[in-house]
Amino acid sequence: MWTRAIEIAEENFSKVKSGFELIELIRQEFAGEEMRVPSKLPVTYIVPIVHRELKNSNYEAIAEKYNLSVKTVRRYESWTLEGGKLISPDGKTYFLNEAPI
Repeated sequence: MWTRAIEIAEENFSKVKSGFELIELIRQEFAGEEMRVPSKLPVTYIVPIVHRELKNSNYEAIAEKYNLSVKTVRRYESWTLEGGKLISPDGKTYFLNEAPI
């Protein structure tokens, strides 16, 4: 479900005028489904996206696009992607499962 929500956000980010319009598109896509919304995206989703976006964008643009601070984007840049694993700077390992890379 999160993968689809992120795809909708990426596909429509430049087409909408505000975050509220983007949320409305996501809400319409999942109408009738029960969805728990955490205050921030899981690291197994957002860190691979940040790594991919850093190839073609800058810290400020990524921070604005995903509602992160520039400091957080810089911190996520130091994480390591190895195969199906995501490794934090302090050595904690997360398995990516279905996270987009």
